[in-house]
Amino acid sequence: MSAATENLADYATEVKGEVDRVLADVVFRRAPIQSRLLQFLLKKALEGGAPPSQYEIAVDGLGKSSDYDIETDSYPRVQISRLRRNLDNYYARNQPAHGLRLTVDPGVYRLGLAKADHDAPDRGDRSASAAPERDRVDALRELSLPTGANRVLVYLAALAFVAALAFGTWKIATTGPDTRVTRPTTALLIDTGFDSVPTTAAQRGLDISKQIAEIQLSNSFVSKPLAIGREPTEADYVLKLNFGMGLMESGSLFLVFTEREGDVLYSNEIVFDPDNPEDFASELEASLVYLTSPIGAIAETELAEVSDPMNSPYTCFLTIESGRSSGAETSQMVDACLEAFPQSDYRSFWYARRAFSAYQERVVAGEPISKSGEAWADVRRAFDADRFNAFANFIAAKVELAEGNCEQALDYVNRALERGSSYPVLVAGMEANAASCRGDEEADAAMANRIRTLARYNPNPDPLLHLYLVIALLGSGDRATAEQIARRSMIANPEGPIEESSDLLRRALEDRRIARSNAERISDMVFLFVWNRRTTDQIMQTLTG
Repeated sequence: MSAATENLADYATEVKGEVDRVLADVVFRRAPIQSRLLQFLLKKALEGGAPPSQYEIAVDGLGKSSDYDIETDSYPRVQISRLRRNLDNYYARNQPAHGLRLTVDPGVYRLGLAKADHDAPDRGDRSASAAPERDRVDALRELSLPTGANRVLVYLAALAFVAALAFGTWKIATTGPDTRVTRPTTALLIDTGFDSVPTTAAQRGLDISKQIAEIQLSNSFVSKPLAIGREPTEADYVLKLNFGMGLMESGSLFLVFTEREGDVLYSNEIVFDPDNPEDFASELEASLVYLTSPIGAIAETELAEVSDPMNSPYTCFLTIESGRSSGAETSQMVDACLEAFPQSDYRSFWYARRAFSAYQERVVAGEPISKSGEAWADVRRAFDADRFNAFANFIAAKVELAEGNCEQALDYVNRALERGSSYPVLVAGMEANAASCRGDEEADAAMANRIRTLARYNPNPDPLLHLYLVIALLGSGDRATAEQIARRSMIANPEGPIEESSDLLRRALEDRRIARSNAERISDMVFLFVWNRRTTDQIMQTLTG
């Protein structure tokens, strides 16, 4: 067998094995469109020849009709973009089997393999003894890297993006026009599957499911329920709850979330035990949070279509939430959105987010957290716009808790959790802060269980959610679960306080020596996010004890 043939055989074995490993991941098991797309790209890569076109991806790969028009619909580009992000998320948590990760490079819709960034060697320093491995990797890369011209275009586009950020223009260049300026609608369909009058247990399961689904859809910041009297076919998304055989004495709820065209974005099966309905309710709520949160499935799908963040208050909101770990850039975006849309329904949210940044600056400067100054003035502005806004109540609760006012904080806490049920970061952050006021074992256990369930249904938490999940569990004394969740986020080159804090906590949980030798630094880091010395001490005791 020739060297070239061996390389091709190696490529087929490597890429198929890596695809199988990726498809086994929980994120891809719950994303049927993404799994189907990855399998199609694998098939095309193994066939060789030219990479698939957008039309082929849409029609042959994703099942669109033969009259599909790529000029007016960016669906395949959206799915490819989402696949790249999901692959990046996967490799942030998992090492590739043989140092080669899957890639779908910009401008080339062909699946390939490339050295993982964190152990890519310097090509100029390779010795002659490394030549066989170099030749093999280069042969694999030829099927995935863009041409030199395309590399230049990608480089120039990156420079343009950085320049836009530097000058505060915040123009995000994507293909296709904006298709959304207001919140999309979601229809709720419930199929009981009951052949006769349901049993008491089945009716209870149905009532719980309907109540939770309606609350989550109503509380979502990124979508709104379809108006009464409208047909489900008019909705942008459809949430289907199917009770299978009718939940006689026990059974399962089948949850399917689709786009208007019927493409499945998410599916899940939740077991219903009539003797333990609390677990069923908790799992259903967490699953719906994954769909309806500001960084969830709906937000991700909508954001992929945005070419100008300043197009509307809604696109402003999506962009701010997707970049919330970006520090100064996010603050600039908040100011720009408030200036452009001063009467927006999202202004309460933006004032509260600006207050949060101002209070963090106080922490860094060593100043006390109190109900004073421009930060608290922004909280008041947020309440003037909407006194029930979840994030405004979250900030107010944090300030009261920082001052040790547990009783005064309680109303804010409850309001934040009630209206922010579709926002996992807010829920985790609120639970972490409120830990200092708890002494009830049952309440602590319920909080820890809620955080564990949230973590289970957010398998790819962004750095901020990851950080709050870990902090909340440590605050409740659950170090074991905190360790498990901490391992889900492997940040190769952490940048900024959120990523650096998330990464240091993970390493401290893996090795108590790291926790103890960095105790002062970790304590300061935790305090930056909880603003409460009592909670910080509880977290550090669990971490280092």
